[in-house]
Formats: sequence, C-alpha cells, structure tokens
Amino acid sequence: MSITEVGFHSLEGSDDAAAAAAAGLAPDLPTEIPGVGSLAFFKAEDAQYLAKILKEEDETELSMDEMKECKIMCLLLKIKNGTPPVRKTALRQITDKAREFGAGPLVDKILPLLMERTFEDQERHLLVKVIDRPLLIDEDYSKSAGLAYMISTMRLDIDHADEYVRNTTAGAFSMVASALGIPSLLPFLEAVCGSKKSWQARHTGIRIVQQIDGLQDEQQKVRTMTALALAALAEAAAPYGIESFDNLLKPLWVGIRLHRGKSLAAFLKAIGFILPLMDPEYVSYYIKEVTIILIREFQTSNEEMKKIVLKVVQQCAATEGVTPQNYRQVVETTVELAQKSVVAEIVGRIVNDLKDEAKPYRKMVMETITKVVASLGASDIDEGLEVRLVNGIIYSFQEQTTEDQVMLDGFGTVVNALGIRVKPYLTQIVSTILWRLNNKNAKVRQQAADLTTRLAVVIKQCGALSFVFEHTSVMTMLEDALTDCDLVHRRTASTIIKHLALGVAGLGCEDSMLHLMNLVWPNCFETSPHVIGAVMDAVEAMHVTLGPGVLLSYVLQGLFHPARKVLAQGVLCIDGRAPVTLVPGARNAYPLVA
Repeated sequence: MSITEVGFHSLEGSDDAAAAAAAGLAPDLPTEIPGVGSLAFFKAEDAQYLAKILKEEDETELSMDEMKECKIMCLLLKIKNGTPPVRKTALRQITDKAREFGAGPLVDKILPLLMERTFEDQERHLLVKVIDRPLLIDEDYSKSAGLAYMISTMRLDIDHADEYVRNTTAGAFSMVASALGIPSLLPFLEAVCGSKKSWQARHTGIRIVQQIDGLQDEQQKVRTMTALALAALAEAAAPYGIESFDNLLKPLWVGIRLHRGKSLAAFLKAIGFILPLMDPEYVSYYIKEVTIILIREFQTSNEEMKKIVLKVVQQCAATEGVTPQNYRQVVETTVELAQKSVVAEIVGRIVNDLKDEAKPYRKMVMETITKVVASLGASDIDEGLEVRLVNGIIYSFQEQTTEDQVMLDGFGTVVNALGIRVKPYLTQIVSTILWRLNNKNAKVRQQAADLTTRLAVVIKQCGALSFVFEHTSVMTMLEDALTDCDLVHRRTASTIIKHLALGVAGLGCEDSMLHLMNLVWPNCFETSPHVIGAVMDAVEAMHVTLGPGVLLSYVLQGLFHPARKVLAQGVLCIDGRAPVTLVPGARNAYPLVA
C-alpha cells in the first residue's frame, strides 16, 4: 500500500503496515477500514468527516440512529473512494434505502463533504450524483437543508468545465425547485441565466428551467407560463418535433379538464400548436378529446378566450387525418346545385379554392369540380374561367404531399372535358409530368405515368404527340431500359416496343424501329420466362414494321454461329414463328427454292 502525505493508495501484493512505517505516516491514519471493503485511496480529510466508522465499536451497543449514521458513512466512503464496482453497488444501496435513512441523517453527512474545498472534481461530482439520486425519491432533502444551503453547496458546479457535471447539477436544482417551489428559486434562476461572466452558468440555468415540471406546479402562473412556452416551442418547431412533446400530451389533456380562465387558454393554445405536428393516424383521437372543451368554451364571454378557441378550431380543421363529417353531403349537394343551374356558375365560385392552403379542403373542391364536369361537361366555361381552372388543377396536383387518386382523376377529367381547348396549356402540363417522371419516389413516377395515359387522347386531338415525346424523351428511356441490369426494366421496355412497332407500321419509322431492334435482339438470350416472352413478342411485332426479310437476316446470323447457345436461340426463334415471319422472307430471298 503506497502511502503519501495526504493518505494512501492501494497497491496489490504490498505490506500495508511496513509501507506506512517506511513513509513515516501518522499512526492514527488507518490503512484498513472494517466493513467497507476495497478502496482506491483514503485521505486525511476523510478521517475528519468519517471518524465514527474508523473506531472499532461493538454494534450491539449502538442505538438505531447511530447504526444508520455508520451505514450512511460507509456507503459514502465507498462511493467517494471505492473502485467502480464497489461505487456502483453503494450508489444503488443508498438510493434504495433513502426513505429508510431519512432526510436529516443523509443531509448531515453529505453536505459537509460537499463543502470541503480540498476534494478533487471527481469526488465532488460523485457527491453531487449522490444528492441527485435520492432527491428523486425523497424531496425532504431540500426542505431539511434549506434553499440557501443547497445553493451554496452546489454553486461551484454550476459553471463547471465538464458538461456532465453541469447537467447533473441542473437535475438536482430542478428537484430543489419542485420541493421548495419555483417562486423561491426564481431570483437565483434569473441571476444564473443572466450571468455575463460564464456561458457555462447560463447553460446550467437553462437546463434547470428545462427540467422543472412546470405543467403540474402548484402555482397557477407557473403552469400558465409553461403552457405558453410550450406553444411557442411547438409553433417554432412545426412541422417537426412531435417526439419531443410526447411526454407532455397527458399533462396537457388533463390540464384542459382541470383549468379555467387564462390557464385554460394557455393550455388550449399549446395543444393547438402541437396538433399539427402529430401523425395523421393519431391526430383524430386527440381532436375528438379537445373538441368537447372547445364546444363548451364557445359560450364564454371572454373575447381573448374566443379568439384562442377559434384559432384552435382552425388548426384542427387544417390538420391531416381529420375527416369532416359532412364531406360527402357537401360534395353531393354542390353537384345537385350545378344540375339546377350551369357549370360555370358553380365552378366559378369554388375554383379559387383549388389553391387553398388546407390540403383536405383542396381535395374536396377537386372532387366536387370533377363530378360537376364529368356529369355536365365544360362547354359553358368561358376563357377566363378556363385559365383559372387549369391553373388551379395544376397547382393542386403539384402541391399534393401524398399521391392522391382524387387529384389524378380530377386532372384527367377536366382536361378531357376541355378537349382541344387545353392545347395552350400543354407546356405547363408536360413540364409538370416531366418533373414527376424524374422523381426518386416510385409512387410519384407511377402517378405521372398514369396521368400521361389519361391525357393521351386529348394530346392526340391537339396534334401534339411529337411535342410530348420530345419533352419526355421516350427513345432515350427505352434505350436505357433495354440496356439496364434489371430484368424488370428490360421486360417492360420490350412490351412497350411491341406496341410501338405495331402502332407505327407503314408510317415510315423503319430507321427508328431498326435501331430498337438492335437493342432488343441481344435480350433473346435471357433465360427468364417472363423476359424471353416479352422479347419474342417484340421481335414478332418487328416483322410487321421491318418486314420478314430483315428479321430473317438476324436469325440466319444465329444459325451459322459456332456457339451452341447462340445456335439454340436461333432455332428457338424459328420454332413457331417460321410460317408467319421467316418463310415469306426466305421466298423473297431465294425464289428458286420456293
């Protein structure tokens, strides 16, 4: 055991007594402490505060209070000077037995140790940790010691360089505030948060405020200000951050049932700003709960309360996941009104709402316009209303956050109803589709493709198919798909080419089809039944556009190839397709054989 001027440090395999004598240590400094176990070190200051456990006394002669006192000192010594396993066990024991020991004996032993200025930072940190843990169980610590004593004891750790020490100190002070009341701690918090000497002190002050449970404070003003602070935080964090407010939902919903007046207004305001942060599947439940309070408060005479209630109602209505009860009745009633009047009258009144901020309302307007136009047509829509209508449906389609079938149906219905009148707006429409076709989200690309198929008839009427293909770069996409590593892409491209080949037969597109044939032909060596089926369908469609002679030249190259796999594939192309595609080509090439 290595002996120094200030105590000893434990060394395994050494003779304690001999080492102590060699160092000339005072004989009253202990080298072993019964009932404590292995210690990493022991200082002279420890003997001053923990002298009672250094004496060998008969436990049978000690009173209950004296036994508690000795047990507390043993645990504190293990925590401060023990090895990590011993310290961990002692911390757990002092936490579990905090109520049994009582606040008085614990405070009497802990606070003098904290006041000792010769202790190192690590020792002081461990003692602060001891205070923090039992305070979570027994708040009588603070009441027993008093606010001034607690502040003076932990004051040095407020601007400590180690952030972990500062956070632990802040947690201890938050429990002091809960025990003694926040008003008594406010002057201290104001001074700490406004400190100009140390940013660490300001950091600790803000952490104390953060950890104080203000929603359930006994002071009404504190609860009100806490709710208003939460409202401001939720407003600033929107539309993110619901995870940070999860543990506040229950106190807020309990609070709106218990409070009245200004406190209720603050709680409702906080709830109103937290609701838009929630996921759509959960928000409907919370809105049902708060609606009961909102209906009751509509009868109040307080103007400020009415404003807050109306604001919360507005926030509830704009939240995703809220399904209006009379949605269907409103849409059907509007359609019936259009039946009695004219389309332009009804559509003109609601078309501007396609650009409303609330997505659910935009969806309802789009569904209404879709049904009106689908049943009555768009013949009486004038040019001015036509411009507003097309701009509105493009805006609604672009602003949707989730791919909605209502928007897709509405876009297709309105454009098809307008017919050739939509030609001036094709540039806007095609640019919208092109942007979505290049989107990373597969659902967005799929919806853009669905919209293209719905608009194809109108685009053909406008004579703008070449214009659309120029913007969407169909040939480039087919080239990329036919050379892609993914089998699904090649299969889909082969199916598209089959329809293209059949559609452009006799229209002078042989050069383009021959270019695609050169990309399709290498895929005939695929073994996947789905891919080879699509490729063979595309090859068979090519003979309609290119003629049997061209197709025969591709097959003959395979029949005279030295590789067995290529030869087998040439035979596969002949099998089942020769009477239709190859025999006419052979007769043209070799008339004497025929």
